[in-house]
Formats: sequence, C-alpha cells, structure tokens
Amino acid sequence: MATYGDFSSLLQLGVGIGIGLSLFRAPVDLWTARLEKAFDAELRALRGTAITGFRQKKRQALQGLRLRYFGAVRTAGKQLLPFMVAAATGAVVNLASLIWVSLSFNADPGGWSYFFIFISSIYYIILLIALTVFALAHFGEISTRLKEIQYSTEHRILFKD
Repeated sequence: MATYGDFSSLLQLGVGIGIGLSLFRAPVDLWTARLEKAFDAELRALRGTAITGFRQKKRQALQGLRLRYFGAVRTAGKQLLPFMVAAATGAVVNLASLIWVSLSFNADPGGWSYFFIFISSIYYIILLIALTVFALAHFGEISTRLKEIQYSTEHRILFKD
C-alpha cells in the first residue's frame, strides 16, 4: 500500500515545473524566438541585394508583417498573466502538498493519491496544451504569412496585406 512518502518526489517535480512554467512559457517563447530569427534572416538576406520591384515588395511585406508580429507579442504579453498565475498557483499547491506529505510520511493517502498525481503532472500538461493553443492563436497566422513571403519568387508573388 502506498504512503504519503511515495508521492514526495512527484510533488517536488510539480513544484519545479510550476515555478519553471510561471517564468518560462515554453510554447509562446519558442514561437516568438523562431519568428524573430526568421524575420531577421529574411531582412538580412534582402539587405545585401540589388533593389528590384520584387525585392522591394518582399521587403515591404516583411516589414508590415513584422509590425503585426510586434503587436501580437505586445498583446500576448498582456494576456499571459493568467497562465503565469495558474502555474505559480500549481507550484504553491504542490509545495503545500509536499509539506503535508512530509509531515505525514507513513500515513495512507487514501483518495488523495489521485489529487497528488493530478496536481503534480496532469495539471501542467493541461496548462502546457493551453499555452500551445494560445501561442498558435496569436502567432499561427503570422507564421503562415511569413512562410508565404519567404517562399515567394519573382514569378509567384504571394504578397498581400
């Protein structure tokens, strides 16, 4: 039979994940880093080339899309607070549960074992999925448009505002 002590490592992991997610919102940070690199690479590549009508349109399309990207980053930054609070709350609940488990090390957890499993792992999986959907909603269209602009050629221009 399981005891509270069997859940201590799992709860410690939950505390660490919660603190980590409250500081580093992985899906959002990964999307923004990837988009910033792509914008920089495209604009840098256009900087050293001769100005033609196609290259000028491509540069203007990239700069316009980059402005939309900065607006999306600003909006997303303002809307991330609930996710940070949810992750920090999960960490606090994990820490409180860890203290409780440590004080009652050999006791039978009964139905609490399901709660400990949920709060230390499944809760964060749900939060990570929600952050991924959030990132997709804010940056998915911009990413698609950037790819269209990147892969356009002089014969197949895909620029639109």
